[in-house]
Amino acid sequence: MKILVVDDDDSLRKAQERLFKAHGHEVITAPDPVMAMVELGNCGGVDLVITDLNMPAPNSRSYNEGLQLITDIRKTFPEQKIILVSGDMTDQIAVQATALGAEVGLPKTALFGYLRETGVMN
Repeated sequence: MKILVVDDDDSLRKAQERLFKAHGHEVITAPDPVMAMVELGNCGGVDLVITDLNMPAPNSRSYNEGLQLITDIRKTFPEQKIILVSGDMTDQIAVQATALGAEVGLPKTALFGYLRETGVMN
């Protein structure tokens, strides 16, 4: 499975990359939504995008760029599977994420449990 991990936290992004690779997945990473769209365009899509909620886009004052990224991905890759994660996830944000087209919105601490339950990670 090819996975795109989008997170502005370098250490977390690299840790997720190592973990997914250890489970046999191909991993692409991006530090922000702009680079995520560039990477998606360069590789022609991935099986799964995992994006953080709170990260600034270059030249932006907004820190909820993960929601905008979901919208942007849907325009170009309408069938793309997307998971939104946040250390500050609320029910309201999770509902908003799914309304925009994400599979699910999860607290970061629940991501790997969800991926095990859905068979992405064994």
